[in-house]
Amino acid sequence: MVITYIDDVWKITRLDLMHNHELHPPGEARFLRSHKKMTLEERMIIRTCNACKIPTRKIMAILAYYRGGLKELPYTKKDVSNVRTTIRKESTQNDMMKVLAYFLNKKEKDPMFFYSIDSDEEGRVRNIFWSDGYSRKLYADCGDCVSFDTTYITNRYNLPFAPIVGITSHGDNCLFGCAFLQNETIETFVWLFRTLLVCMGGKEPKSIITDQDAAMRMAIKEVFTRTNHRNCLFHIMKKAQEKAVRTFSTTPNFHDDLMDTVHNSVTVAEFERLWTEMIVKYNVEDITYFKIIWANRWRFVPAYFKQNFYPFIQTTARIEGTNAIFKDNVSCTYSAKLSSGYLFELQAAKLYNRSIFLKFQKQVIKLTLFNVEETVEKRSYSVYKSHNHAQKEFRTRRYVVSLNLPTSDYSCICCKFQKGGLLCSHVLKVLVHLNITELHEKYFIDRWRPKKTEVNRNADNNIPAEFTGDSCEMRFNILSRRMTETASKGSKKTAKYLYLLKKMDKIDRKLEMIGNDTVEPTLQTEGADSLSNVQVDSSEATQLIDPLVGKPKGRPTDKMKAPATHNTETAAFSKGRMKSIVEQRKTRGRIRCGHCGEFDHNKQTCKTLHIQYEATGTRNKKGMKKQGGQKRSAEGGGMLTTSDVSVGNTQMKWQLTYHTGVQGQC
Repeated sequence: MVITYIDDVWKITRLDLMHNHELHPPGEARFLRSHKKMTLEERMIIRTCNACKIPTRKIMAILAYYRGGLKELPYTKKDVSNVRTTIRKESTQNDMMKVLAYFLNKKEKDPMFFYSIDSDEEGRVRNIFWSDGYSRKLYADCGDCVSFDTTYITNRYNLPFAPIVGITSHGDNCLFGCAFLQNETIETFVWLFRTLLVCMGGKEPKSIITDQDAAMRMAIKEVFTRTNHRNCLFHIMKKAQEKAVRTFSTTPNFHDDLMDTVHNSVTVAEFERLWTEMIVKYNVEDITYFKIIWANRWRFVPAYFKQNFYPFIQTTARIEGTNAIFKDNVSCTYSAKLSSGYLFELQAAKLYNRSIFLKFQKQVIKLTLFNVEETVEKRSYSVYKSHNHAQKEFRTRRYVVSLNLPTSDYSCICCKFQKGGLLCSHVLKVLVHLNITELHEKYFIDRWRPKKTEVNRNADNNIPAEFTGDSCEMRFNILSRRMTETASKGSKKTAKYLYLLKKMDKIDRKLEMIGNDTVEPTLQTEGADSLSNVQVDSSEATQLIDPLVGKPKGRPTDKMKAPATHNTETAAFSKGRMKSIVEQRKTRGRIRCGHCGEFDHNKQTCKTLHIQYEATGTRNKKGMKKQGGQKRSAEGGGMLTTSDVSVGNTQMKWQLTYHTGVQGQC
């Protein structure tokens, strides 16, 4: 239809009522701009769900439930996401001021909550660290071994996320604190580790395990002067396989020999002897990465850390599982099942918590695989596996166990007790051989025992004292539960309802009379006097500026785009991290045909080259989806194909007729 302005009047000068394209199916009309409609109530639901941090896909499921199914929604997931973006932009505060407000709110609810924000002279934030009260209590008990890494970069500012992870008394992961760092330099790590010491009352960890980052190593050496530092064994061995792919693929048994030498060497002397023999045996003296491993062997090989406390940990893999669930200590004696009749297993069931008892029980079961030979009468014994039990091992080893019976001192060359706080199966085998079935209590260290929790309760209402102290959140939870029960009783009858309303009015007036002038006591924590030097007080804080987009380490990929200005909120980076050649080969998909989209053949060998891919209906082009089908004639000499294909929001019908040996036509 053409409308023309003639003599101050709009007139229709041309009208063609014939459609020049197919109409949308009734089921797709709801996606047209004129048909899209989101009610005010639905926007309020999105606002509520957004405040509760519910993902967009779940919000779509909630809205679809109200409408009667996803097919009834007149908008898409992108429309809901746009509404959420609009809601987030309503706040006048920038991201860092929101973070500060969140920290101050957490500080009110949890007096032991600690945070530190590092900013420059202009107020631009560089680093952030925080830890809650429960994490600080855990560090006081379990902060002797720490795992640290900066793996995740999942924020708009490209800041490395640095969780600090430890091991609980049950052998599970626990989170001591978290940080966002501007970069991964020595100065930044020094700031983080010093802030951690201030937060934890100056307590240094006995041992820490990280990757091979040189800046981390220098910062740990400067701040944690009494801490033993170890590198992640997994990353080093994984990189060895990537750097020497051809060597491993062309040299039989070299991989097994390398793993056995590194993982199972009992002493430093054994490791160095086996490594030297292995290098010569497989003729790999000229490979550079093996020279690097040898030069840095004292930083990651387990034989060099036998006397250091690294319980159940040789890698930074615990960083991958920071979603730890904190559970109450429950005595394992409630449900412990003994696997033997030895008295030391019953001792362990009583003195260890359940998780550690199960680990000790594995050592008890394992001792049945070993044999014992006495080398020095009642002083030294050799423990080894029989020929049948050692068939699957690369090489058979003998473990030397030394005893001092009068003082009940037992030691094994594997040093499992020094590393993890549990006696090994070799020592237990010798004790069984000597008919000693009871252990001295010094071999059940406090680290793995159930924690004794004494709850101080208020004499008036039998409520734990910590719930009636400084924790506003705890008091609110208790009052909410009591009020809900009272409201449920009062709503049964009108008389109860009216009576409860009158009492509530009196309670409100009484609460207003009490006032808020009473100064409540504060919870003192170790090192609290030094917190004021690093925390940002709301009364003194200037306007914080969002940090600059961080630059990741290493050579950037071709798809990486640098931010245009310092004020750029987002930067476009290529999806995923840079992968090695080995990883690319492992994750590489099957061969896909460029014509029909099927697997296991290419375009040159495709059997449907005479058919345009739109007609085959098999190619997965973006925005194109097969709707119809195709029928082949019984004679096989020709085919009549009819396919409905939707491109974007438009449906088209393709019809193709061809004869054998002749190119098809649309």
